[in-house]
Amino acid sequence: MTGHPLPPHVQAFFTERLISQLGASPNTAASFRDAFRLLLNFAERDIGKRPTDLLVGRFLDHLECDRRNSARTRNFRLTAIRSFYGHVARCEPALLEHCRQVLAMPSKRFEQRPVEWLDEKEIKALVAAPDVATRQGRRDRALLLLMVQTGIRVSELTGLDRGDVELGTGAHVRVSGKGCRQRSTPLGERRISPHCLRHAAAMTLLQQEVPITIIALWLGHQSVESTMKYLHADPKIKENAMERTRPVDVPPGRYQPEGQVMAFLESL
Repeated sequence: MTGHPLPPHVQAFFTERLISQLGASPNTAASFRDAFRLLLNFAERDIGKRPTDLLVGRFLDHLECDRRNSARTRNFRLTAIRSFYGHVARCEPALLEHCRQVLAMPSKRFEQRPVEWLDEKEIKALVAAPDVATRQGRRDRALLLLMVQTGIRVSELTGLDRGDVELGTGAHVRVSGKGCRQRSTPLGERRISPHCLRHAAAMTLLQQEVPITIIALWLGHQSVESTMKYLHADPKIKENAMERTRPVDVPPGRYQPEGQVMAFLESL
């Protein structure tokens, strides 16, 4: 972008495009801000040593090789950069070809990790861990119970205030989620990472045969596709489905190999 001042474009992108026009949430704006901080700090060290037209590509390599970021994090940083270059392409036609090169950079494929979640016994042990004789312990236990009950994200939890929680009849919590989407999640009688608690809430609902579309609304997913991963997490769900479709002449339960077969395999 030689010959074209960068600061006005960056300022206009954040204040006009990202916040005013797209209505991005504060968390999204903060994440985009962090991506640009990293990019500009890298550019300050890199420009002058090598051609600038490959700067973004080298920055992405820097994220993975030097900062040890995952492919998922690398892709999110690229999303922020693409969004900015799309804005510049609309404002500066002379830079259209340069912007196209950046917009054409592909996201990197990555392996989808299995969902990590806690069973009921583990949840009870975690909730019982804080010392409720102290103010901090009571606070921690209340936060854990809220996360287990609602599946709320950490960013959503830290954004709550007392006015967002309604107790009594029809108790619920009002949550402002990703993309400024609002939702109300009911609160019932409350019975390791924070995101594991979110997964545990989803798995508890799924095991109680709550429809996947309702779970998506509960968790604040924009698409049911984001919720489908929970169907693959618990093998018991598949076993129950298989049991319901079992032919009448097939005995229930898992296949148990004969002793001779096991002895043969163990001798190999």
